[in-house]
Amino acid sequence: MDACRVNTVVNRCFQLYAQCKSARSLRNTARFVLLGIAILGIAGRGKLRLLSSAASFNSGAFRDVRTCNGRACKDLQAEATEDSILQGADKSCASTSSYQVIDVTSKSWTMQSLESVHGQSLPKPFGGDEFYMSIVCQEQQQPLVAYTVDMTDGRYLVKFRTNMEINTHIILQSSCHVVLTLQYTCGFGSLPPPLKANFSDGLYINKVIPVNSTCALGHRIPTMAEVEPNRLNLASFDSLHLIGDSLMNQFLAGRTLNVTYTRIQAPLASDTVQNYFLVPIQNAIRGKLKNNTQSRVLIVLNSGVWDLLEDGTNSSHPYMSVSCCHSDFWFKDHLTALDSLLNQLTSEFKHVKFAWKSMTAAHVHRIGSCKGFSCRKRSKYMSNSRAYRIFESQKKLLAEKYVNVHFINLYNLTFNAAHLTREDDGRHYVCDRLSKQRDICDEMWSHAFLPA
Repeated sequence: MDACRVNTVVNRCFQLYAQCKSARSLRNTARFVLLGIAILGIAGRGKLRLLSSAASFNSGAFRDVRTCNGRACKDLQAEATEDSILQGADKSCASTSSYQVIDVTSKSWTMQSLESVHGQSLPKPFGGDEFYMSIVCQEQQQPLVAYTVDMTDGRYLVKFRTNMEINTHIILQSSCHVVLTLQYTCGFGSLPPPLKANFSDGLYINKVIPVNSTCALGHRIPTMAEVEPNRLNLASFDSLHLIGDSLMNQFLAGRTLNVTYTRIQAPLASDTVQNYFLVPIQNAIRGKLKNNTQSRVLIVLNSGVWDLLEDGTNSSHPYMSVSCCHSDFWFKDHLTALDSLLNQLTSEFKHVKFAWKSMTAAHVHRIGSCKGFSCRKRSKYMSNSRAYRIFESQKKLLAEKYVNVHFINLYNLTFNAAHLTREDDGRHYVCDRLSKQRDICDEMWSHAFLPA
């Protein structure tokens, strides 16, 4: 049996033992005993079957996870409003100290999170970590970015993507540079407002921590092929009008060919949708159609980052929504407002083509320590687990009810480009065509549209 498989067995044993010891769980004890029996039979069979179900790999980085107060884990989906989740968690929930690759396959790698206990590194028995991991090898100019599935038991499945064309047979060598920045631990990144109200920041860690990848050396890095984007043909339209937040403004990035922009600064919520969204959008469309009702107009809309960053305190008046964000783990109010907005617009303007620019990634580790009060306040609920939840929910709504509204999917593209975000910001991008780095805003545009 190879070293990786030995590591898998040993780490799983320690992990289940820790679960048994802390939870005094008969079920976990039984699993530990059964695993021991399985291990004893390895020599005769030459293979191991772990007694835990493998999660399916979801493209996009995060599955909703449990948060743990010490060793007691709660299901956020069911108990997202309970303040008790955080009582003492900042003191008793141990942060991850390092990771170890314990199993490698052609489809994914398995990484085990470790915590320091009395000077020893032991496997953590629960999940809840969010991290940004990338690998750069000599033959690969652009980073391979990890997409993660939390197994909720301390283990994480990872695959890798890149924006550039990939060599699917890249082998991990000692010359490859592996970097993992731990953003959150113990499920803190998934928490909705107001569960962090008593903390000065978002409980983010934003620290580079070690990854022991010795087990994976000489093995192929598991990569995922990028899906070809579904682009709109701009030649089909007489004019293009973009309506949305500052990220929408970055999206158009200096375009001058019959492109106009209307700025909206508010969360899309049931009590803002009428005045902050519907009315200015209606006015913009009517202005476009005033001289020619048959004009071929493309209206591109977006919203999401405001909803992601609001802290539920109603303190950013007059932009803040009373109905949004508060104890809203699934962003249900945002989706209700989005449904209402699209229903009204598509019913009123039947001859106008609408497109929805997707939610983009939010890289909290790019804010660094975030020392200023305004930075800490604005980033308190910023995480990619929450950003991805918005992205998936918007995508699902459009697929189910608004198939004629074109969905511009930019999530993976922006998730891969954390290093191209503005420092101390994490959500806006560096869109300077004179920069030595590639222009991510040009890439987003070409990802969305065919040349006019």
